[in-house]
Amino acid sequence: MLSAAVAASDDATRRTARAWLDSARSAYGWGTPTTSDPLADGSPKPASTTFARATAFAVNGLLDDGMDLETAREIGAILVWWARDAWSGGFYWFSAMPKVAGDVPSGSAMLAGVTARFLTLHAGDALSPADATFLRERVGATFDHVAESQLPGLRWSYSSREPSVNHTHLHVSILWGGELARDAGFDPGWSRSDAISSLAAYGPIYPADIVDESARPIRDHSPLGTAGTGFATAWTSHWGGDLRSWSSAMCRSLRIAPRIARFDVHALLGQALLGWCDCPDRPRELPRLATSC
Repeated sequence: MLSAAVAASDDATRRTARAWLDSARSAYGWGTPTTSDPLADGSPKPASTTFARATAFAVNGLLDDGMDLETAREIGAILVWWARDAWSGGFYWFSAMPKVAGDVPSGSAMLAGVTARFLTLHAGDALSPADATFLRERVGATFDHVAESQLPGLRWSYSSREPSVNHTHLHVSILWGGELARDAGFDPGWSRSDAISSLAAYGPIYPADIVDESARPIRDHSPLGTAGTGFATAWTSHWGGDLRSWSSAMCRSLRIAPRIARFDVHALLGQALLGWCDCPDRPRELPRLATSC
């Protein structure tokens, strides 16, 4: 939400989103405001649980908005903690909770990419030389692992525990982290043209070639489509691809899918980056969204 508000020059929503992020931050980053069971394994995670992907989105928003030296040092400490205490075997843990320290590429790649971006902006003033070197090593090792774990066609499974192919918005998270890393001077392990091609093979929710046609009527009305098309629109506006197709699909999804804040924010970012802030399909109640995702 903060990234969308900054891109849209929406100062009121920017202040609301920034205040919420500041108040919701823990010593280990950010999580979700509700109890959930994201791995569907019968082990609910309390609302205080921090997650790699949520922390990555929050830090990226703060980088978009800008931060003073004190804040940069605090964020640097969070990134060093994740790299030291919630990283193993080439990946950032899905969650800061050791019992769910699974390999989920969408969170790991996104956090590595945001860390790379942070290093380009604040390595000299917010980190010790040793910590900056340590984070660079972690970013490089993370993308080595992400690249090695890919499936044919530059795709990834949801996690090391769940072999199903990622939803579109999670696929974009990996590509987003990869391009942030590339822009910061790292090699994510694939080319930008390959990333564009891999995204073109996706539909609103899944790769187009694996969609179960019998389930299409249900999936077409899923808020996952809003997240997927919105985030793909945002990525494409940054790094290239079929922007017209993705933006059209995003508008369609907004018209037919129910409003759920944590999915809608992806579309808000896509619209903000396109300058569509007066689009009739824009989700409303922005301050509420800013404190609900």
